[in-house]
Amino acid sequence: MLLAPSWRRSAVPRLARHGGVIGALIGMGIPEFQAKRYDAKIREGNILISVHTEDSTQRDAAKDVFKRFDADDISTGSEASVKKSA
Repeated sequence: MLLAPSWRRSAVPRLARHGGVIGALIGMGIPEFQAKRYDAKIREGNILISVHTEDSTQRDAAKDVFKRFDADDISTGSEASVKKSA
């Protein structure tokens, strides 16, 4: 997920019709309280950027880039595994 100005202009109207940013973030596995906080920040004009990485080396490199450019509220999480059906 990458939420940047061009994404906001094109996707937010679609998201609003289908549950909004909060619903989209919750659908991606972000806890509701955190999704609401992100939604408030987006409404204030901030930009939410999410980066998918394959390993901790890539994760650390992404965090370093955000820190270098004075990003605010840097956090990490992990994706839930989906069990394969037999």
